[in-house]
Amino acid sequence: MKLRVGSYVGDGTDNRQITGIGFQPDLVWVKRGGSGTGYPAWRSSNLAGDLSVFFANEAAAADCIQSLDADGFTLGTSTSVNASGATYYYAAFCDNGADFAVGGYTGNGTDNRDITGLGFEPDYVVVRCRSQARYSYARTDQFVGDLSANHFGGEYANLIQSFGADGFQVGNQADINYSGWEYTWFAFLAVAGWSASGLYAGNGVDGRQIAGLGFAPDVVVVIGEVTSSVFRTSSMPGDATYGFGLGSGQTNRIQALLSDGFEVGTDTTVNQVGKNYRWFAFRQGDTQGPALKTSSDSGVATETVVGREMAAAETATGQDAVASRAIQGAEAAAGTDSGAIARYDSDSASATETEIAIVPNVISRVEVQATVVPGLTDRLELMADVFHDRITDAVELLATISPLVVDRVMLEAAVLNQAQEAAGQAQVIAPAAQVEFL
Repeated sequence: MKLRVGSYVGDGTDNRQITGIGFQPDLVWVKRGGSGTGYPAWRSSNLAGDLSVFFANEAAAADCIQSLDADGFTLGTSTSVNASGATYYYAAFCDNGADFAVGGYTGNGTDNRDITGLGFEPDYVVVRCRSQARYSYARTDQFVGDLSANHFGGEYANLIQSFGADGFQVGNQADINYSGWEYTWFAFLAVAGWSASGLYAGNGVDGRQIAGLGFAPDVVVVIGEVTSSVFRTSSMPGDATYGFGLGSGQTNRIQALLSDGFEVGTDTTVNQVGKNYRWFAFRQGDTQGPALKTSSDSGVATETVVGREMAAAETATGQDAVASRAIQGAEAAAGTDSGAIARYDSDSASATETEIAIVPNVISRVEVQATVVPGLTDRLELMADVFHDRITDAVELLATISPLVVDRVMLEAAVLNQAQEAAGQAQVIAPAAQVEFL
């Protein structure tokens, strides 16, 4: 997932382009600031024409977010997104890995219906009917039973009922699955260091800090048990927080975004005594698929990274000396397999770096495998750069850690952002893939 947040001042002109995001988004939502009217609008890449939908029970509308473009998005003249002189706040998301997806489905009225094809088990899903004026609903992994929340207050059963390995399940309520109606949705996976979900019980204390996210968030959504949902982005000034309806920015809600969490006030939308609040938070930047998780008992970790090109690195700390990494590519353009192996053997305490290049035009899976053997007493670092013109499928990173390695092992993966075909060079961006010991 890629995320950018920002703001702009409306000018009332049609076909207004908001640029400089750095990618073509798959989802944009926009909220008007100040005290002016305007429901928060959202557009995803699966919506046809220039339609946008709203979180509120308003009919889908044209002339709002008209298109999602190579470097941003285009606005119409709707006051929800482009009234002259009004300030607007936006969040733009791009699907560049196995942690974010958008889609749609046609209702069939069947209970316990599975919506699949996401490629991951989500931690946050929002669904909204696009063919009728209905409310939007949200569920995070912190909900119990088959409950989900109306963005305008209350938890209800038989809507977004559960999450599964490849999607989510809906009930047969009209707001979520009426036969013949069209629905649109977006879904996120919590990725360590980039996005997170959580739950807290309200205590009514002002300045309360919700910490432990592992990053400084740029978007926070709080979903109350009985109250309307609210959100805040890092582009919003002061301690203003907005709901998903017409209301203006309010204080005493999400008061601040912190280095490791966020702060809430005493407003009932975020901190009513004894009421539960679910939240989901995002960090601005570029993730590259789900975070790596390692079991200290089994010593096995896996990560899937999706991208055109890829660089991988491993650092291991332990006791004295041998490690190897194999990179194997399948289905090159000529139809034959290709690969390379990097090996590090050392009797000394110093680290060595080996770079590997794989032939161009790998069009299927690339598997990176690392094994750290027993007896390492010093620091070891292996780096493998894989760059080529095209990898169009997934990249899988598999690490096996020996039980005798008792210190932290960290794997990092960077996806090459742009291949310069003529020179055979690439520009690297390097978001970390973190290891969690379970």
